[in-house]
Amino acid sequence: MAATSPALPYVDEHTVLVDASAAATWCATAAFFDRRLGPFAGRYAKLVGVRGERPFEVDRADPPGYLGLVGEHRFSRYELVFLVEETGDGRARLTARSSAEFPGVLGKAYRAAVIGTRFHVLAVETMLRRIARSAATTS
Repeated sequence: MAATSPALPYVDEHTVLVDASAAATWCATAAFFDRRLGPFAGRYAKLVGVRGERPFEVDRADPPGYLGLVGEHRFSRYELVFLVEETGDGRARLTARSSAEFPGVLGKAYRAAVIGTRFHVLAVETMLRRIARSAATTS
């Protein structure tokens, strides 16, 4: 999936304040997605048929403010963009913006199961907290 692909429909956006600089926050964000998949994520990726080696591939990286990730599986094509901004008080604001399409009947069912149950919200908010904690402890 290239950066020139058509825009995907907006899903949601979540933000956390990080007790670290924008540079440290960006590094922690990039490192989070550079790690090997844990056992749950690996099984989930196989179950939904992730195309490629990982659920997320880097589409565009502009340190320290932007990290764009894309992915695709049987039920969805998606994008997860991280925006990092200095807040002026030595901290950073980390925003995760999700966009996705869910084609066909199975895609609609998958959307209901993941987005409709708030599983996606919990997963993204947990991810943001982990990244923030990592950035704060390494800066």
